[in-house]
Amino acid sequence: MKRIGLIILLACFIVLPVLAKTYKIDPEYSSVRFSVPYMGLTDIQGSFEKFKGKIVTDDNGELQKVTGKIFVKSLHTGNKKRDEYIWSSDVLNLKKTKAITFKTLKVKEENDQKILVGIVDINGVSSMVKMPLTIKGPAKDTRGKKRIGISTSLELDRKQFNLTHSPIVDKVSPVGDTVTVELDIQAK
Repeated sequence: MKRIGLIILLACFIVLPVLAKTYKIDPEYSSVRFSVPYMGLTDIQGSFEKFKGKIVTDDNGELQKVTGKIFVKSLHTGNKKRDEYIWSSDVLNLKKTKAITFKTLKVKEENDQKILVGIVDINGVSSMVKMPLTIKGPAKDTRGKKRIGISTSLELDRKQFNLTHSPIVDKVSPVGDTVTVELDIQAK
């Protein structure tokens, strides 16, 4: 009898992962954007053009895990000199930091809102973040492939990730401390 129970338990461990669905992020239909206050007058807008990752759902379509990698060299603010400064050792240090990464710790629900809890690593510093999620789909595309979408935003304190260098003007840093990140992700 114990043997049958053990076989059933092992079968569950083999079959359950097969029932999960893994979607690969499609950068052609996704975006990663950010904004940072500058001098209290405007927000500098930017985006990352190259990123990859996966979204995993269970057999009921419930979100289980999200992983992602954003390539620092793909940062684009519309101003080449500013991009080069952000890539420099004063800010993101492109020579040391090739990517910003995210991995899920858990997905939970608070007040009827899905929350993605995970670890973001920027500049060699890891920090736990919580992101409210809007999950869309799944839906079939024009080729019959199943797709899923997620949208979220979060605010990061740049100083928490050692992104502290900023020229001082009148004893104040003109660059705001809060970086707002918005992600609209579609995966197939």
